[in-house]
Amino acid sequence: VPVAIEYELRVGATHFKKIRCCEQAMGPLVAQNNGNDVCIYTFKQLPRTEVMLAIVAKGGPSYRMTAGRMYMTLFATSIFIPLLIAVPLFFIPVLGWVLSPLVLFFAGRNGVGLWSTWQKMNSDGVHGNG
Repeated sequence: VPVAIEYELRVGATHFKKIRCCEQAMGPLVAQNNGNDVCIYTFKQLPRTEVMLAIVAKGGPSYRMTAGRMYMTLFATSIFIPLLIAVPLFFIPVLGWVLSPLVLFFAGRNGVGLWSTWQKMNSDGVHGNG
């Protein structure tokens, strides 16, 4: 099972100090596109990590996260992990009753960000190995 890896990456004026992707194949792909014009689709995972969904290059190879991995990421970050945190937290009087809805709110916000980036990527016609 591939594990998420992190890069430090500069694309134009944007510097990603910590950008995460879900495939080990991204290392060679980023190296092959060094100096090329690229467009990177990312979403901000809670709390501060950028996650790369796709990299599209004009003069080199492109990559796109597979749909299955995207749906598993959406399920894990927006449903499973928040419920794992919010349900036990709800049983703590007062403090848990305030924090549980906040956990679910921010998880939903994270899911909407991921889904909208995925839809934007698809509407732009991004193709790759996904």
